Amino acid sequence: MEPHFIHHPYLDSLNLVVNAELCFLACQPCREGIAPTAAQAHLVNKHAELLRMFDQAHFDAITSQLQVTPTLPTITGPRAMVHGLAIFDAMACSFCSMVYTKPKKMKEHHGLQHAHIPMPQHWRSCKAQRMKPEGAGTLRQLWEVTMEAREGEDSREKALVDELLKELDQQLKTVQVPTDGRLITPWLLTTRWNEWAKWLKKPTEELRALVSLPRPSSAEDEHYSTLSDSIRSYFEEAVMLIDTTDELVLQRLNSPDPAKE
Repeated sequence: MEPHFIHHPYLDSLNLVVNAELCFLACQPCREGIAPTAAQAHLVNKHAELLRMFDQAHFDAITSQLQVTPTLPTITGPRAMVHGLAIFDAMACSFCSMVYTKPKKMKEHHGLQHAHIPMPQHWRSCKAQRMKPEGAGTLRQLWEVTMEAREGEDSREKALVDELLKELDQQLKTVQVPTDGRLITPWLLTTRWNEWAKWLKKPTEELRALVSLPRPSSAEDEHYSTLSDSIRSYFEEAVMLIDTTDELVLQRLNSPDPAKE
């Protein structure tokens, strides 16, 4: 019924199952690996109500018959999901195979192992697993999991991509050159400068002067002297908000504006 597991009635009574790929014991409620020599201790600490059914000699005979590994395997990633273990939301290092669930730990890792590389503002999201949730050493170390596509997921993703490409194609249509032979940029169309300039009926040189850069020596342009600094400061503060902005808000900001269509 479950091709990823090897079952035995006695092990089932203890909520234990054998991973068919790597032949290690896994506790089904805890979703962690259990070494055969630590099975009784695990029941004492986590499932005392099952301890009365545990018989060491019977347990050893069954695990030997099923060829259960005496020690838990050391696993590295990225790799396919290991059945029987919990799956976590995590973040992956861009420069090695390390995976963590907390940004603080990732920053500490980067500072120790990749100090010569500027620290990224974001880390790639991923799924991760580990053999055990507590203890020291490699058994507690997370590894990246490459999730398999579910049935029908590929077709849904393809349909979504096709729809997005169609929308993008409409947005990127070539701007038609005006009949007067001079291209009007999207920025001028947004500000409607072309309409205003046509109504103003001023000579070309005067129109250029109206949109020229401020002259520091000009008294009337003194209030523009800090304009570039103000704009730069504004954008820097806006960039700093990206890390703390909700993902749905970011998606909304990156989506097409219906009012401009």
